Amino acid sequence: MKPIKFFLIAIIAATETLAPFGRTSAFASELEGLTLEALLNVPIKASSFTDEKPSESGALAHVITEETIKARGYSTLLDLLEDMPQIEIAHLAGTDTGNILTVQGINGNERIQIFIDGMQVTPVTGNFYTLGRQFSLKNAKRVEIVLGPMSALYGADAFTGVINIVTKSGEDLENQNLSGSYGNYNTQNYSAVAGGKIRFLENAFFSVTADSYHSDGPSMPKYHSSDFSWYNSEYQTGRMKTFTGETTVPFRDFNADENAFFTHVRLSMNNFELGWVKMSESHSSSLGMKPEYSLYAEDAIVKTNYETLSGNHIYRSENEKWTFNTSLSSHFYELDPETKFINIYSNYDDAYKYARDKSSVIEEKANCKIGEESLFLFGLSYQDHLVLPRTADLSSAYNRDLSADSQGFVYPGSDIYDSSGTYLGISQDFYFNEYSNTGAYAQFNFKEYSAVQATLGIRYDRNSRYGDYLNPRAGLVFKPHKKTNFKLLYGEAFLAPSPDKTYQHYGSFYADTNTVTGLRSSYFYLPNTDLKPEKIRSFQLEASYKFTDTFWLSFNGYNSYVYDMIRTKRDKTITSFKGVPVSYIQTFVNTDDIGRIYGGTLRMDAITNLGKIDMVIYAAYTYSEGYSEGATFLSYSAKDSARAGVDATFGRWSISPRFIYQSRSYNRNLISGTKQSSDPFAIMNFYAKYNDIPIGDKELSIFLNIQNLTNARYSNPTRAPDEGFGASPQDPISIYGGLTLKF
Repeated sequence: MKPIKFFLIAIIAATETLAPFGRTSAFASELEGLTLEALLNVPIKASSFTDEKPSESGALAHVITEETIKARGYSTLLDLLEDMPQIEIAHLAGTDTGNILTVQGINGNERIQIFIDGMQVTPVTGNFYTLGRQFSLKNAKRVEIVLGPMSALYGADAFTGVINIVTKSGEDLENQNLSGSYGNYNTQNYSAVAGGKIRFLENAFFSVTADSYHSDGPSMPKYHSSDFSWYNSEYQTGRMKTFTGETTVPFRDFNADENAFFTHVRLSMNNFELGWVKMSESHSSSLGMKPEYSLYAEDAIVKTNYETLSGNHIYRSENEKWTFNTSLSSHFYELDPETKFINIYSNYDDAYKYARDKSSVIEEKANCKIGEESLFLFGLSYQDHLVLPRTADLSSAYNRDLSADSQGFVYPGSDIYDSSGTYLGISQDFYFNEYSNTGAYAQFNFKEYSAVQATLGIRYDRNSRYGDYLNPRAGLVFKPHKKTNFKLLYGEAFLAPSPDKTYQHYGSFYADTNTVTGLRSSYFYLPNTDLKPEKIRSFQLEASYKFTDTFWLSFNGYNSYVYDMIRTKRDKTITSFKGVPVSYIQTFVNTDDIGRIYGGTLRMDAITNLGKIDMVIYAAYTYSEGYSEGATFLSYSAKDSARAGVDATFGRWSISPRFIYQSRSYNRNLISGTKQSSDPFAIMNFYAKYNDIPIGDKELSIFLNIQNLTNARYSNPTRAPDEGFGASPQDPISIYGGLTLKF
């Protein structure tokens, strides 16, 4: 049975059961009876590896509880981050990452680390990752977000913050559930969550989460006919543009599918815990590119795979003064061999890519109580990495079972013979890299007085690739009385030059003359093994006032400086590669530019009721300004943005309309350096659910999710070369409905 038919039948059947139950049942909504303290100030671990309320932590910390996640229908981390102040997501903006994440005015997905239950699930090597729909929240207990430099605890790449998704253990799970949804553009999402006690083991519990997502996506040539005019006219006859004119290629139907898969298993017994996460994500490798320069074909995709296995043991002394946390973890990241680009840079031939990271991490964390509330924390970690950085363009898919050198890859365009019959093929370079990182940190949390609390910390990292780095942090929390809270924060962090960035290289050759007497090249991107980490120093402040238990107002601001920024630059000192003349060569370099980014957010949170309707209301305005990466403006960062929403419940009903506004956003073209922008936009998202309809001993919920409710035609700035959109057209209205069955 087709999914849409299944949901229609199920909804009709469920509707028949509504009348007997009405609004007088014992059902309690996720938000009923909650206070702002219970929603916004739940203790988290991400800011100091120990439980502390966000208001008391020495960091700019936020918590999004299970109640809020359910009330707003957040299915993935991507959904949740869209509504977070000081975070912007440029959708459909990058061929590699799909979506581009900007935090406090600084863009780059690799600049923020993502954890699940304290174990890192993004590449430990700092290589790029896709922020798609692979980070499921279907079993989330809360999401902890810390904004600002956090290398003093986490080491490399905690540049703009950290995110920790805390899941429910088997002991926490009250029931199992199955969920499914279907919507326009053939959007499908199915998930299952199960868990409980392991009967044959004492104090042993398990939880399992599986989540899959697929969407054909809208037909952009239909909904954005102007941006895709070339596709609708010229490409229909097979015409595509080249650097020197035009060429002919076979016509292929438009395809921009998006797929994601997530599996998480958690086992716990007494003080031991095992965790396993396996994820994948794929999207079109033409995102952000104009259709006259790139094929939106079914097999033109970027696919990434992630797997993390971890073991964790906690020991507490009898007097509970000392706590030791020992963890071992294994991490795997892969740019899948199916990854393929078909565009002007490959002359519309298949251009495959491959990359692979394998990392092992051992870490010891400890804390000691000093006095009633104060803590001294310290830790040691050792990481070992074996990396095959991202390859140049490959003529066929990389074979995982064979060595790289045995597969006979040559650089594109060199697979020819000259007039004398000599083979000119130039074997590709593969930059296998093995390196290690040793880190140590110490931190003192002073909490002896309710009015004044302080955090002082420092971390040292020694890396066999790029040397030694020292990163401090400091925080002061001042509470003159119970309604007022002030924070002054300072932190430093570093962004390690990832293997992909350090060894990135690609380009192609062509026959020198019509008689094929040699080779030449118009363009090559070459490695730079002398790259240094980027460095950030950031000052933050926060002030909040609790007018009542149900109405809070807060302001937080940041002022950050970025040093040794890594950016693309033309290298005129090199004129050849592999002995072949090259007209134009680029590489990554550290610049002497110092970037400054500053801004802040004014936010209001309230809980109220209107008759029998309980409401949680929030609104936030963010200002962001500065300059970075050699430009006098911030890339992928709106100067003005606003977010607002209402989570309302009435009987079994819950609804959540949410509003997002962003002013004009800019990018800098990767090759020409020109300034491009997207127009301001405002969109509304909407979620509604009818909760917990009794069906025997089970409960059924029905939900409706609408993205871009007003069907706005808007765009986001893209990370694309001259052949890309200055602003990438975004999805029109998306509607899907579904069911959740608890049993």
